[in-house]
Amino acid sequence: MKIKIWGTRGSIPVPGKGTIKYGGNTPCVQIVADNGNHLVLDAGSGIREYGDCLLEHSKQKEVNIFITHSHWDHIQGLLFFKPMYLQNYTINLYAPAVNIETVKNIIDIQMQSEYFPVKSDILKAKINYFPVSAEENLKLYDIDIYTIRNHHSGLTLSYKLIDQHTRFVYMTDNEIYQNDCAKKISDECILDKNGDLIEFAKNADYLLHDCMYDPTDYESKVGWGHSNNLAVSHFANLARVKNLFLFHYDPNYNDAKLEEILRNTQSYLADMKSSTNCFLSEEKLEINFK
Repeated sequence: MKIKIWGTRGSIPVPGKGTIKYGGNTPCVQIVADNGNHLVLDAGSGIREYGDCLLEHSKQKEVNIFITHSHWDHIQGLLFFKPMYLQNYTINLYAPAVNIETVKNIIDIQMQSEYFPVKSDILKAKINYFPVSAEENLKLYDIDIYTIRNHHSGLTLSYKLIDQHTRFVYMTDNEIYQNDCAKKISDECILDKNGDLIEFAKNADYLLHDCMYDPTDYESKVGWGHSNNLAVSHFANLARVKNLFLFHYDPNYNDAKLEEILRNTQSYLADMKSSTNCFLSEEKLEINFK
């Protein structure tokens, strides 16, 4: 299994000189199984470029897209994913939902004439819809896929992917609850309200986790469903994560700000004597898990 990151940003795309290094597209992460088949986590604006790359460089004709939740920044790229318009492609769309119709609505509502200029009959790919619930266990190719509900509005899921080499956890749009400890975070403070998620991420080789804010900005956004870097540090340490990748950045943060957050996070982990390595997620970054 290997991954390539196509979108790292939260809320809204932010192209420009200040976001060139780490990226301005909204969430999209490509997974390639050992047999060459593709899975995609989220369909933010980053999925457009992934689709172009797929058409140009891959013979893969089936794509499995797993949506964490249907907030706009996680689905806004779907209608710009070119394989959706080609009849020789099969798109399997998985999303948190109670039935197939709810998953189908992710596309249908976007294609209403008030929001999009063409009708749904232009989509020539075979599109299959699969509702996914929390605490579900799926298997695709040689990968076991597990889900859990996040601390975020609506039904929002994290996905854990396990193959014979690696445990990879994708946990974006998740608020690590801090109780009344917002001013002074501790392991005990984090463990009290996040135990199920910590257990879900335990011993992950790689964790991509929401890190939308620094602690100062987080103070005015408690309850919004996003985390700050210090809470993420405690979370990863408690879960014994080997490699933590910060993800889903605030659109107001430029590359320099993200590097400042990374330095502070690495220093904080070192002060805790944590063995967790910390990195910034970066568009076009490829990680081979073998």
